[in-house]
Amino acid sequence: MVASATPRTPAGTGRPIAGSSLAVGLAMAVVLGLSFPGFRIAVLSVSPYWLAAWRVAWALALLLPLCLVVRPSLRIRGALQLRALVFGTVTLGIPTLLTMVAIVVVPAGQASVLSNTVPMWILVLAAIGIGVARPGRWAGVATLTGFAGVCLMVVPQGLGGPLWANSLLLFEAALTGLNAVLLPRWFRGVSYLTVLVLGFAWSLALLLALAVVSGPPSPAILHPGVFLTVALLGVVSTGAIWGLWYLLLERAPATRASLYLYLGPVISIAVAYAFLHEAISAVEILGATLVLGSAFGLEARDLIGQPARAPNAE
Repeated sequence: MVASATPRTPAGTGRPIAGSSLAVGLAMAVVLGLSFPGFRIAVLSVSPYWLAAWRVAWALALLLPLCLVVRPSLRIRGALQLRALVFGTVTLGIPTLLTMVAIVVVPAGQASVLSNTVPMWILVLAAIGIGVARPGRWAGVATLTGFAGVCLMVVPQGLGGPLWANSLLLFEAALTGLNAVLLPRWFRGVSYLTVLVLGFAWSLALLLALAVVSGPPSPAILHPGVFLTVALLGVVSTGAIWGLWYLLLERAPATRASLYLYLGPVISIAVAYAFLHEAISAVEILGATLVLGSAFGLEARDLIGQPARAPNAE
């Protein structure tokens, strides 16, 4: 898992994502979709600052033993270590904290929608030449279609919660997009698992400092139910999701792999409707349909397309 630093599929390729990578993308989307209702429940009992720190700590509890199996080199020095510090705190730690702060006052389904506008931000970064090659025409169409679906899933109910909280979620998505485009550029030749572990380690140092400043941890964390929920959110919804995301980025360009992030809000809204009794409308269902079309339409097009076309044509 996450053993190579060079993406196996060149940026901008028009080839469909391989079956194993498709499975990785779908698994990531399912876990992501189930995470936001869990975040909303946990943050009611634990301070968002401490919850962010606990999430990263539990993520490392998953990833460090994995290092014993995969055995990537964790010894990077000089400029690379400085990059890992900046990369980890800015594009891993801060987004984790922003999500936890915002979800206190934003409905879980809506938070998932705003947080997973990552493909749109990657498209913007690619368009201005930051990090990744500019996407092909059809990849751009798929991204914009998915973004339209995401907007439809937000519009019917209006933006719940204050503007600052919704803005935090959009900023978090932009930082996550920056993470995806800088990863292959800053850490060429370095195991992605190494980058993830070091990034989370620096993030944990930052988040613990902020949590201590915010006040003592709530005694509620010692309650078995709360403790287990936070542990699951850290191991599965942080460590596993980021591990799957980096694994997918090794196999497909960011502009294409990120389309699977659009599926997370669809699952999250469905779960929020079923278990948190959050409303869902026909317009939101239409938006979800567009999201599904954006994620799978490009794959279907490539699978039935002309085999002899140029590799970089989309």
